[in-house]
Amino acid sequence: MNIPVNTITCYSADKGYRPLYFEINGLTYTLGNIVNTRIEKFAGTLAKVFCCLLESNGTTYEILLKYHVHDHQWLLVGGYENAFLQSPTRTTY
Repeated sequence: MNIPVNTITCYSADKGYRPLYFEINGLTYTLGNIVNTRIEKFAGTLAKVFCCLLESNGTTYEILLKYHVHDHQWLLVGGYENAFLQSPTRTTY
């Protein structure tokens, strides 16, 4: 499941761009360290996938954010990995 999200992203000449925060369902989440990145190309569409750490309600989650280069669109990727979205006591970070 890919969910479109709004992000705040920074850019530096040495590291390129990286997501700092993302917003979904009216809540903003702060991203921790980026574990790794990879480039995907599917049917001519270039995307950069970021594996990031996210802490929510005292639990650390590993999430995937995908950036479609040509569409300039950010997506939250995965299904069960996004368990933090189903937490009834989630808070804004």
